[in-house]
Order: sequence, then structure tokens, then C-alpha cells
Amino acid sequence: MLATPRFKNAETQADFLELVVGRALQGKQTRGSDIAKALFEHKDEINVRSNANHLRKTLERYYSQEGIEDLVLIALPKPPRERSVKLPEGVAYTPEFFYNPRHAVAKAIRLGDYHLIRGTYEDSASAARYFVGALDNAPGTVRAALGVAEALCTALNWSHDGITEAEVTIIVDTVAATLDNVAQEAR
Repeated sequence: MLATPRFKNAETQADFLELVVGRALQGKQTRGSDIAKALFEHKDEINVRSNANHLRKTLERYYSQEGIEDLVLIALPKPPRERSVKLPEGVAYTPEFFYNPRHAVAKAIRLGDYHLIRGTYEDSASAARYFVGALDNAPGTVRAALGVAEALCTALNWSHDGITEAEVTIIVDTVAATLDNVAQEAR
């Protein structure tokens, strides 16, 4: 994302995005004063608010064009319309992450969830196939790994004849390995 011309031509916005995303991935909230100290020589909160608004618009344009197929969307919370109401300190500049609803992985997860809700044995098998497909496309997707496990549990509730113990072991081991990989990447 930061290597695209859109962000290379907007150095301050790229630095802003890199700072707040890095902190969020470390589990930290970002206050305006943190940004002002890191990016601006003075502690001018107006610069922070102004650059945050520019970054929000740049992210919208990025995701409507070159980032339309990105798996994960990054967004800064939008300030309330009422100027007298402010987001709590540390919330306004802490990015939120979402699966892109246009991405094939997100579609597979939605279809998997749909079949899980239906709750029949056949639907749990369909759900598992969708979640496995999502894992094939994006191996570190926690929701897909959990979906496979949930579909397996639903299937086991319906029938012990349809799934062998070896198949259960393979699926559980795959889900456990996926979750371990995701946990290691998060560290």
C-alpha cells in the first residue's frame, strides 16, 4: 500500500498511516499528541486533525481504485458530525481493520457463515468447503480457521458415520497449525 504512487506522493499521510497502523498492530492506541511528537516538530493538534482527514480521504480513494481487491481494509474512525462531541482520547487515530467485502476470501467466509447458520449436516459440509477455500487463498485467516472447526463440530453433532476419525484429526491439526501460525505472526 505504501509503495503505491498515491502514498509515495503523500509522504506525510504515508508516515501517519505507518505510525498508527504499527502502533495498532502492537496493541497500542494512538493519541493526537503521539502523532504530533512523532511527525511534527511542534505539538500542533490542528496539523494532526487536518492530516487525519486527508488520510481518511486518501484511504477511501485508494480502496476505490488500486486497493479494491485488498484482503484487509484499514480505516481511521470518522469524527462525529456534531463538533461538540469528540471521540475518546486514543480512539480517533487508532485504525480499525476489516475484511474487504469485495475480496474472494470475505465472500467465502460469508457463504461459510450462511451455511453454518442453516445448521444441517449437508450445510456444515458446505460451510467447511467454503472456509477451507478461504484458507487456501489466505492461509492466515483466523475466521476461516475457526469456521472450519465450527463446521466440523456441527457435522459431528449430526452424524458420526460421515466423518472418519482420521479426517477429524487432519482437520483439527490443520486448524491448530493455522491458528499457531497466526499467533506467531502477531508476535
